[in-house]
Amino acid sequence: MKTQKILVYCGIHKCATFKKLIGRFDICYGFEADPLLAAKAQELFAKNNKIHIIHAALCEWNGSVSFSIHDDIAASSIGQLGDDYRRATGNKIHPVNSVVVPAINLYDFLVFHKVEHIDLYQSDIQGMDFAVLRTLKPMIESRSIKMIRCETELDEHEFQSYGGLPPNRQALFRSLLEDNYRISTRQKVGPNWASQDITWKLKPGYLLRWHLKHSWLA
Repeated sequence: MKTQKILVYCGIHKCATFKKLIGRFDICYGFEADPLLAAKAQELFAKNNKIHIIHAALCEWNGSVSFSIHDDIAASSIGQLGDDYRRATGNKIHPVNSVVVPAINLYDFLVFHKVEHIDLYQSDIQGMDFAVLRTLKPMIESRSIKMIRCETELDEHEFQSYGGLPPNRQALFRSLLEDNYRISTRQKVGPNWASQDITWKLKPGYLLRWHLKHSWLA
């Protein structure tokens, strides 16, 4: 019997990419910290029992947190884009509002909801990608996540894009994932870009075991 295919999407924003993915999965968890965007997503998917929209900022603790809304182009974050980022990239974006939102430790959430495997983990949470992924270390080490796609910060930049957040450098992802995963795709970025989306898949031998365990073909 096939197990259910599960999507965990961190930072669904206006759901453009989320909507393209949900048809491939049996259960979809979408997290969004911006209250207005989360409410729109909850309304959009209210009649779809396989889709769960959670209004919360993902971080390393449970409770609440201040969330900076920069504008509607997906730069909102627990942190704030700094002057070094603006000088390096030419992007003049500034925060326009700050709200207190629920905070969730993702691993605790998944354990509570008995999510034991993830087929695709996708993260675009503006500087918190590594900190949140690191909470899933038990699932990474048990190879319970098939594919991981995250927004990462380039190692060679001297600045950190978001102030007040833990580092989000590519080297950290490499250290966390290199034993069990290999890079599948790497987004092409320009010389003044601060971030890059990278996709990792289980290494071939582990991927075969995944498919045997979950009873479907690649």
